This record gives sequence, structure tokens and C-alpha cells, in this order.
Amino acid sequence: MTVFQVTPSDLKRSKEVTPNWYTVKVVKVYDKPSSKGDSKNTVVEMEILNPGPFCGVPLQKSFNEKAQGTITPLAVACGVTITPEIEATGFAFDPTSSTR
Repeated sequence: MTVFQVTPSDLKRSKEVTPNWYTVKVVKVYDKPSSKGDSKNTVVEMEILNPGPFCGVPLQKSFNEKAQGTITPLAVACGVTITPEIEATGFAFDPTSSTR
């Protein structure tokens, strides 16, 4: 029978986070193939910084290259301002080079 070694990180990952706005730190960004293998997912791993019961809880969000607009809220949180010009032309965003 398997003996599970549950780490402090595992315990944090198992917490159910109450929906709210949280300050996070981007810990890691990487690409991986989609489950069908026909596109690429960009995975952003983050950690909650707010003091309290969820401090240190890791979060993960995937963005698929076939639905690039879904990364807009992250880009805005990282300092991209959506102006009328950007609404007309679009924008490029690299989550690995954000300063916020």
C-alpha cells in the first residue's frame, strides 16, 4: 500500500480559497502542449501574498493560444492599460516580463 508524504506545500495547495481579490506573486510561467496536442497552453503559477489564512497558497491558471484574449485580465493586473487604440489594434503581452 502507498504511504503518502504530504508536505506543507501540499497542505497549502489543498486549501479551498474563498473567492475574493488577492495580491499574488507570479512564481513560474511555462508552456505545455494542450491535451489534444493541437495548441499550446501558457501556465502561470502564482502564490497569494495577502496576510491571513490564504497567504502562501499556490494558484495556477492556464491560457490557451487559441483563446488569447483570455489573458487580458492578467495583463491589466500587470499594468497594461486598455486604451481605445489598443481596443482597435490589440496588444502583445509577455507574462514572464511583467514588472507588477
